[in-house]
Amino acid sequence: MNSLTDLQLLHEYAERHAEAPFGELVRRHVDLVYSVALRMVREAHLAEDVTQGVFLALSRSAGAAHRSPGLGGLAASHYPKPRGQRRPVRCAPPRP
Repeated sequence: MNSLTDLQLLHEYAERHAEAPFGELVRRHVDLVYSVALRMVREAHLAEDVTQGVFLALSRSAGAAHRSPGLGGLAASHYPKPRGQRRPVRCAPPRP
């Protein structure tokens, strides 16, 4: 199982719904996904939720792996904005 690429593991999971290939993907990438999520949300329990959401989304979209934004893209799409966080204010450029 370790000799297969991530894409091969995804395809094997998508075709057979076997736990082993997906478990290998989680083992390979859970630390990276969690660290990205933690940098985004800055709260451990939210980062765990984001990480779980990423792998859940990956399991549901395994058949379309060739169109996937990758685990980083999935992490960004599962990023919950903290309450009260405002969007950055853009200032208009100075007038000449």
